[in-house]
Amino acid sequence: MRGGMVILDGSASSDPDADDVLTYQWTQTAGTEAELSDPTLAQPEFIAPDIASHTESLTFTLEVKDENNAADTAEVSVKIREFRDYHSADYNPPDHQISLSELLRVIQFYNTEGTCFCDPDGKDGYAAEGEDSMSCGMHSSDYIISPDKSEEDWHIGQSELLRLIQFCNSPGYHADPNEEDGFAPGAE
Repeated sequence: MRGGMVILDGSASSDPDADDVLTYQWTQTAGTEAELSDPTLAQPEFIAPDIASHTESLTFTLEVKDENNAADTAEVSVKIREFRDYHSADYNPPDHQISLSELLRVIQFYNTEGTCFCDPDGKDGYAAEGEDSMSCGMHSSDYIISPDKSEEDWHIGQSELLRLIQFCNSPGYHADPNEEDGFAPGAE
């Protein structure tokens, strides 16, 4: 999530003969530029940058070498999502509380095969049916990406719905970039 701390992890790298010291070199190959704390560490950190759209992938390549210059590379992609202060379901009014009517709106999406489309004219900016429009930011309840981990699936599944029920049953929620959906139960 934009603004959150990201840690790349190459610490599982190993030398087959286990007798050399490994060196690491991380290089960003795609996406909005991110400033790594130290690209020569096994686990460099960076703050997720501001992104131009509602989601963006940043891609990094790791090259690991031993003392004999034997090298191997790996690639990792990090998905950055826009930060929101209010959950998409919290629209009537946005008050850091998920009401029963707001929960029922998301249940409506869940009951139509979980599909949720953009609808700028809709009361909450989304529609369960209509054009196959994915031009807006994804609904906050749709935080689990596709099974192959390549992209958002525009589908609100059972576990995502249960997460919203948790917010509805708690005394409010607050934004938390360290949570996978960007929110945590309870008032801040």
